[in-house]
Amino acid sequence: QRKHNLAQSKMCKCLGSLAKNLFLCVWPIISIILGIICGSIFGVIITLVVFLLTLVRTPMHTYKMLVVTATTDKCFEGNLGLLMRISVFLLVPLVHILFLLGITLFSATVGMLYYIGKSSKIFYKHEYTKTMQKVESNAKLEPKSYLGKYYRACQNFMEDDTESFPAINFLKGLCALVPAIFFGAIPFIPFSLAVLGITLYRMPINVYKTMKISLITLALKWDLRLIAILTLPLVHALFPLLTFIGALVGSFFYFVVRTWSNIQKGYSPFHKWKKKFKAGVERYYKAHKNFVSERCNPYDHPSGIPQGWDGDSYGIPVQKILRWQWDLLMCCFITVFSIPICLSGSTLMAAIKFVPSCLYLWYKSGSEYCQETCTTIMATWPFFHHWNGVFARSSGNSISFHHHWCDFHGSEGTFLLSRIWIQSSFV
Repeated sequence: QRKHNLAQSKMCKCLGSLAKNLFLCVWPIISIILGIICGSIFGVIITLVVFLLTLVRTPMHTYKMLVVTATTDKCFEGNLGLLMRISVFLLVPLVHILFLLGITLFSATVGMLYYIGKSSKIFYKHEYTKTMQKVESNAKLEPKSYLGKYYRACQNFMEDDTESFPAINFLKGLCALVPAIFFGAIPFIPFSLAVLGITLYRMPINVYKTMKISLITLALKWDLRLIAILTLPLVHALFPLLTFIGALVGSFFYFVVRTWSNIQKGYSPFHKWKKKFKAGVERYYKAHKNFVSERCNPYDHPSGIPQGWDGDSYGIPVQKILRWQWDLLMCCFITVFSIPICLSGSTLMAAIKFVPSCLYLWYKSGSEYCQETCTTIMATWPFFHHWNGVFARSSGNSISFHHHWCDFHGSEGTFLLSRIWIQSSFV
C-alpha cells in the first residue's frame, strides 16, 4: 500500500509538471490573443474619449485663438502685420479641424497598436492590479494620467494667451510660404548669371597662373607636373558650369528662405535684397582675387622656387607602383605556368603507378584471402573476384599520389574494407 501511494504521488507530480510546462508553452499565445481583443476594445474606447474631448474643446479653442489673433500685437508687426493677421484669422478654424482629425487618426492607429502591445504584456506578466490603478487614474482625469495631462493642456490653452502663439506662428509661416517662393525666385537667376560672369572674367588669369606654376615650379616632380598640365584645362573648363549650377541651387533656396523670413516678420519681401545680393557678388569676386594673390603668387617666381620653400618636392611614387606591378605580373606568370606543369606531372605519376599498385593490391589481397578457411573461400569467392577488381581500380588512382609507405598501408586498409563488406554481404 505504501509503494502504491508513493507511485500515485509521483504520478500526480509528473502530471502537474506536464500541465505546468504545457501552460508555459501555450500561455504566450493566449496572452497575445487576449491582448489583441482587450487592447482593441480599450483602444476604441480611448479613441472615442479623445475624439469627444477634442470635439468639445474645438469650438472653445477656436474662439480663444480668434480672439488672440484679433487682439494681440506680439505676433503681427511691421508693414505686413495687418495682412498676416487677416490671413491667420481666416485659417484658424481650419487648423483646429485638422487637429481634431489628426489626433483622432493617431489615436486610432498608433494608440491602438500601443494598447494591444500593452494589454499582451499585462496578461503575460499578470499585471492586473497596476493596470486597474492606471485605468482608474485616467477615468478620474488625475494630473499624472494621460487623459488628465490632455485635459490640463486644454485648460491651459483657454487660460493663457501665449499658448496660442505657436499655432499663430505656424499659420504665419504657412501663409508666407507661397509668396516667398514666388518672390524668392526673382533674384536667383540674376545672381547666378553674375557668378557665371565673374567666373568667366577671372578664368584667363586663373588658367595662366596655374599653368605657369605647373611648368616652372620646383615643388612638383615630373610625374605630378605632367598630370597637372593635362588635367588643368579640363578643370578650368568644367569650373564655370559647376559654379553656375551651384549658384542656381544655392541662391534659389537662400532667397526663398530670406523672403519667407521677411514676410513672416511683417517686412517687405524685398527687405535687404540689394544689400545681400551685392555682398554675395563682392564676396565671390574677392575669393577669386585671393586665389591669385594668396594661393598662386607665393609659387609664381621666375626661378621656380616658392617663397619659404623647405626643399620638399611632391610627386607620385612611380617606382614603387612599377615595382609592385612587376611583382604582381611575376606572381601571375608563375601561377599560370605552374598549373599545366603540375597537372601534367600528376597525371604522368598516376599513370605510371597505376599498374604496379593494382598488381600489388591483387597479390596482397589474394595471399590474405588464401589464408582463410575453406568454408569462407567457397562461400565468398564470387564476391571476392568482383570487388577485388573494383577496389583495385579505385585504390590505384588514389594511392598513386602518396609515398610507397602509404601505398602499402593503403592497400591493407582497402583489403580489410573489402573483406568486411564481402562478409557482411554474405551474411
